[in-house]
Amino acid sequence: MTNNVAYVGSANYSDESRHNIEFGFISRNQDYIKFLKNEMTKEIEELSTPYFEYDYLPLLLEVKMHLSNLFALKEELFNQVYSYYDDLDGEGYFYNDTEDRLRQITIDNIIKEINECTKYFDTICDVAYKLTDDDNVLDELNEYYENLEILEKQFEDISCNEKLFELVCFDSTERANSILQEEYSAEAYDEYLDGYAQIAMDKAHEEFQDLCQETREELDSMIKTIQDYLVLYKESLEEFEDLEFRKVSENIDNT
Repeated sequence: MTNNVAYVGSANYSDESRHNIEFGFISRNQDYIKFLKNEMTKEIEELSTPYFEYDYLPLLLEVKMHLSNLFALKEELFNQVYSYYDDLDGEGYFYNDTEDRLRQITIDNIIKEINECTKYFDTICDVAYKLTDDDNVLDELNEYYENLEILEKQFEDISCNEKLFELVCFDSTERANSILQEEYSAEAYDEYLDGYAQIAMDKAHEEFQDLCQETREELDSMIKTIQDYLVLYKESLEEFEDLEFRKVSENIDNT
């Protein structure tokens, strides 16, 4: 069924029914299609028996949505830390120590998404306990969960770095104005104002560059930690999906 056309009828779903005579009809009546969508399908869902004892696909879809968000945030952080160049010498990225682009909201959102993803993996482990008694499988999933927790804590610890917090809060214009007031207020007037304002801006820029260099290792480590987290999570999901845990409900008769 789409918004414009609907097929109502029977269809062959198994080898056992392949010799059956099937029939149906096609309708393009908008009122009828709305009736099917708003009333019939809802009633069918309510009265139907779930095919799987536990269908974890909605859970996996939710997880993958959060992982996609985390990947986008990793790219956002990377583009705050590094700048792209494309010139006669080639193309690539260089460490940004000229623009105060790093944002606390990006770091906070990364922490939030990592936390959500780790919680979801805990739920995946709970699902696995319901669906299998294989200790090897359960131990492997638990190991993934523990390693994800380690990476989550590692990122949070790095984000608490004092110098990193200074860099996030650094405002070049505000700092330059502060230097102008504190160090040159007596001299910076009338025709000398522009000169001292430039000196203050240069000093603020030097402080910013120093902060960037002091925190470069932490920022690189943050980006690498997110990447490691994403790679490990993807690997663990592939392992989980390969197990094909979905069990057909006992109430379903496929004969």
